[in-house]
Amino acid sequence: MTRTLQAALALALVIAFALESGRAAAAPDTIYIAPTVGFVGANATAQLQVSEISDAGLGAWTVDVTHNPEVVELASCTGQSGSLCGKEFGPETTRITGASEDGISLGADLATLTYRCLQQGSSPLTIDVVVFATADGGKVEPLEVLNGSIYCTNGDPPPDGTAPPAPTATTPPSLPPTGAGPTDDWGLLQWALAALTATGASLVALAVLRKDRV
Repeated sequence: MTRTLQAALALALVIAFALESGRAAAAPDTIYIAPTVGFVGANATAQLQVSEISDAGLGAWTVDVTHNPEVVELASCTGQSGSLCGKEFGPETTRITGASEDGISLGADLATLTYRCLQQGSSPLTIDVVVFATADGGKVEPLEVLNGSIYCTNGDPPPDGTAPPAPTATTPPSLPPTGAGPTDDWGLLQWALAALTATGASLVALAVLRKDRV
């Protein structure tokens, strides 16, 4: 695969991610998890987030996030914005529950979920909204739910064992400056994988990577 083709692929992936992330960032009354990428044997984090909440703001919430326990396991969950995490709902389910007396009207993080990659593959991070109420006792509706995913890849993790920085839902990844970043074909394609994951095309990316190595 030529450098020109690789650059075109990477640029197309970043544009697609920007379009999708822009939709999530602009839509009010949305709960979402941005896709993330990790190395097998290392940890990767995912953020449970809400966008701007209309009317009285978000007053109470109970949300379950499920993952594929064959691909990842939950290492930790840290509640934010008044949230508490519970792991007693099964090996593949994490419950985040919380309340805000004043109501959350602007975008906020509800929880940081850290997963450990067990094997190469993709795990959905599926959001199940149990309770999502406004601060005045109403119901947030219509509510848009954007599920996330975590893609685990074989490779050499950083020395500290953490995952590479993941793209966020509001800031698309940027191309490395001239002369920076991976210098070999395989490294450049791995670099582009995070953007592919964000558009739901991680399996296609994996097929391209494997074919290019043959």
